[in-house]
Amino acid sequence: MKAIIEALPDALLEDLATANTVPPTSQITAAEGEALRAPRVIIFEHDRTRRFGGLRRIQDPSGDFLWVCPHHRVEYDPGLPTLPETQQSTVS
Repeated sequence: MKAIIEALPDALLEDLATANTVPPTSQITAAEGEALRAPRVIIFEHDRTRRFGGLRRIQDPSGDFLWVCPHHRVEYDPGLPTLPETQQSTVS
């Protein structure tokens, strides 16, 4: 890699060094939004009942949304805990 970089012209190296100086934003461009919506349209065309093959959307600990099958869903949502049974007292 060192030999490859040393063989690059200085002007190209300067362009590469300044190429990533634009700070990233949390906003997506219109083209990115359209590209992200395209699979959704295709899925809705083929899955009119919107059952998504049994997949469920969950949010993982990092905040990302995932689509998981019922078998793997317990890894993200173990459900409510089972409480021990208590004796009920009767009031007379």
